[in-house]
Amino acid sequence: MPKYIDLSYTIEAELSVHPFDNEVKLYQDKFLDVDGYNNSRLEAECMPELILIYRDTS
Repeated sequence: MPKYIDLSYTIEAELSVHPFDNEVKLYQDKFLDVDGYNNSRLEAECMPELILIYRDTS
């Protein structure tokens, strides 16, 4: 039987993912009593310069 390693991590508001990235924004934007349903929004940004380092240019 294969062994699995749990790499899950609890995401919280203002979580710092990387020193150069903005903080994660996690908030509820829809409410059951007002909108008829619940919804949470997760916003995360990273610096484009860091992505370019790993882009394949071939």
